[in-house]
Amino acid sequence: MFSDKELSFLRELVKRKVPFMIVGLSSAALQGAPVVTQDVDLWFKNLLHPGVRKALAKVGVVYVPPVPAAQHPPMFAGDAVALFDIVTHV
Repeated sequence: MFSDKELSFLRELVKRKVPFMIVGLSSAALQGAPVVTQDVDLWFKNLLHPGVRKALAKVGVVYVPPVPAAQHPPMFAGDAVALFDIVTHV
């Protein structure tokens, strides 16, 4: 399901003890539910956790903070994280 780059990012998050969860349909698919989804939704206890930025830097991508005035949510940018969406509320 995950590319090597995506797995590297997830492993870096775990290595750096970043509290996060895979949520949404992707979490159901990982548990064996017969569903199809186009992305993986990640929820973070704290997006400002230093391990998040270190994990992103390790795989060569960046965090793009939210822009409330333009109604743009926070997101990641780069090939290794193209599959991931940030969920801010669960």
